[in-house]
Amino acid sequence: MPKILDGIYSRMLPAPQVMADFALWARADNSAKDLTFWGKPTHFDYSFVASYFSDAGLVNPFHFRNANDQNTFIRARYFPDE
Repeated sequence: MPKILDGIYSRMLPAPQVMADFALWARADNSAKDLTFWGKPTHFDYSFVASYFSDAGLVNPFHFRNANDQNTFIRARYFPDE
């Protein structure tokens, strides 16, 4: 569907700008606290986000020690006997 794809491409912003806006948004209500990163799975998602910040020349506002895995949370919360 080239028409739809062209519409998406026409609204794209430069990646560094998107990552800077994302960092500002993430810090908006949490400037005094450490941010928690949730991934599904964390080892996959966190590495992508960290690489995007690095490529943009920005500091990653999420620390790897504050990364939580949603798969583990779901398994522990909803399937505690497995």
